[in-house]
Amino acid sequence: MKHIRIILVIFVILSAVGTKNLYAQNSIFDEGVDTTIRPEDITQDLYQWAQNTALKLKKVLEDMRNFDLPEKRAFLIKHIQESVEEAQNIRELLLMRFALNRALDLNKSFSDQDDELSVNYVLIPAIRQAIALYEREDLPYLTATLNQQNIQDIPVPSYAAFTKNNISYLLNISNLTPSYVSQFEILKNTIVWVVNDLLRSSETKRNPTNSTLILNLEELYFKYENTPIENIDYVLNNKIRSALLKTQHTMAIEKNAKEMPPFILYTAPNHTSDSTNSPFTHQLPEKPKEPGILQRIFEERSIERRYEDISIEHLSIGAGLRQIQAESSQGKTETRNVLHIPLNILRVKHPNKGEFYVLKSEFDMTQNQEFLQHNLKLLGGHYLWNIDNGPISLGPYANLVTFKRDELRNLEFGHWLELGLALNIQPFKNKRFFIHAKAYAHPSFNAQDSQYSELNHMNLPQDASPEWKEELKQLEAKHYNAETAAIKASEAKRDSLMATGEYYIYTELNGNQWVAHNGERYWRTYGHKVLNDSDRTTLLKTDKINDFKEYGFMTLEMDAEWIKSIKRQDDLILQFGGRITNMHVDGYDNNTLPQVHRDRYSNKATETSSFFTLQYRLYDIGSRDFLDSYNDSKLFNMGPVLVISYETLDNPLAKNLMSFFNPDAASHAITKTETWSMYVKFDW
Repeated sequence: MKHIRIILVIFVILSAVGTKNLYAQNSIFDEGVDTTIRPEDITQDLYQWAQNTALKLKKVLEDMRNFDLPEKRAFLIKHIQESVEEAQNIRELLLMRFALNRALDLNKSFSDQDDELSVNYVLIPAIRQAIALYEREDLPYLTATLNQQNIQDIPVPSYAAFTKNNISYLLNISNLTPSYVSQFEILKNTIVWVVNDLLRSSETKRNPTNSTLILNLEELYFKYENTPIENIDYVLNNKIRSALLKTQHTMAIEKNAKEMPPFILYTAPNHTSDSTNSPFTHQLPEKPKEPGILQRIFEERSIERRYEDISIEHLSIGAGLRQIQAESSQGKTETRNVLHIPLNILRVKHPNKGEFYVLKSEFDMTQNQEFLQHNLKLLGGHYLWNIDNGPISLGPYANLVTFKRDELRNLEFGHWLELGLALNIQPFKNKRFFIHAKAYAHPSFNAQDSQYSELNHMNLPQDASPEWKEELKQLEAKHYNAETAAIKASEAKRDSLMATGEYYIYTELNGNQWVAHNGERYWRTYGHKVLNDSDRTTLLKTDKINDFKEYGFMTLEMDAEWIKSIKRQDDLILQFGGRITNMHVDGYDNNTLPQVHRDRYSNKATETSSFFTLQYRLYDIGSRDFLDSYNDSKLFNMGPVLVISYETLDNPLAKNLMSFFNPDAASHAITKTETWSMYVKFDW
């Protein structure tokens, strides 16, 4: 079975050898498509081109001495291109031609500021190698072929030995440019050149090792051919370098191969000689230093599986443990252990374009299956537009319903419609680090209960201080006397109207009396209601005495988000930030209730919080992107995510409100909490 597999591999490679290679281009400066040279191809024209080119290149090396670096670079490129153009109508498979073609490609990877690198590390070495290859390889090959007749099978040049000898140079050249993208392009070209050289090599027909290497390199090339620029980093480049080094150490070269001059012919910038003397003893350039630790931290790894930047959660639910340390204004603390349940419904998020959600919520449940806390936002989101293709994006934010319940602080909040602005900043070239900010308020409404807060667990007047209760009794007595006077006045009005003989009395089933004119049938509309003891009220008559209007003048949220790829695309997300809300309440600032603790009461408070969150995708349950069915290479993640978070919250509002009734009780109110959470959430 093993032998059959080897034979099949060799058959595939030999099929490619007999046709055109996969990487051929149309430009005359690209390498040719043929993989063999037939006897009739070795003509006097080809011989003459090679000889003239070698002589011309020697003169170029002498003439370039009088130019400065930019002129020298342009001069060398011009003559290399001319040499290639002169051979556009003849076979290109001489090693000298390969050296010149590849030098032109390598030169493109160096910017206008890299003249010294291009001249000394690419162009001069390439010309010297081309001359050496002509003298050592091409000339003997051409001469021997032209002098022989009726040769049916001409041995081609030592292409495998040529490429094996040049791999180390190409890897070093890929390290000279500081751009990871330029390095990547050099390495991609190197893969193409190595594959083509092995396809041309006569040794590949006899040795299955080279055939396997070709298949491996082709797989590597197509795997990373269309890698997005933002995913190209030193990790990916080093991965390709390792594969090429393995190829260099493993490949088999032609048995009749001569010693090859290396492609790298390094001449230091101040070297005294630019002559055509043998330059093959110079050392390779030093490898640049690896990136610093901070640069490596913020670099993005290239992951084999590519996920969409957009995140879609049709249903996201989790469960885990949460420990809450609650601190009162007196400094006393208590610890609560609860079950934490996050729940999102139809949430769509993009790191730099915004998000939309139907429901975002969190619940904390005690052992008694009671909800200690729950927060939810319904129907909201924001959309961002980029400003002048810069690092800043800005857009509107809106949320329809917000509801929070906090049993620790005895507070319950609810309001309609948050409106504001959202901001996203990408301060670095790294596109996976973001700074998010939102500033919003919820406007006032006149409709009753359109927005409210409730002070839970306060049973007035039982929970009020003795001083407050005593004053309430005095106010209630005055209130009772005032209502008694009103009842007597109402009865007196009834008697006076009936005395005229023009009115009648209608008595309801509940005993309430109405006085109406004889001509009026609608006594409830036009009549006079006679007050009685059933109409008496108290100052605490309402069932919503604990309710008050609450206004968030302004809420500012800001966080930084760093998205990192370790084993999977974007599998690690680190967030940290905070929130500030200025709050104002109305409801107890009237003269109806006792004012004995008015000096200790404040109807304003500032809520502050800070948080840190670490999310790690445990494993993949890959799902095809149904919104982008034309791009099968990108996936949405549906796997479980481990979340570890820490949050602090300071909200003195309940303490401020309780101080109106009982400052001593208010001193025990919870104002600060520290929360640790660890849970696993699942996205569908």
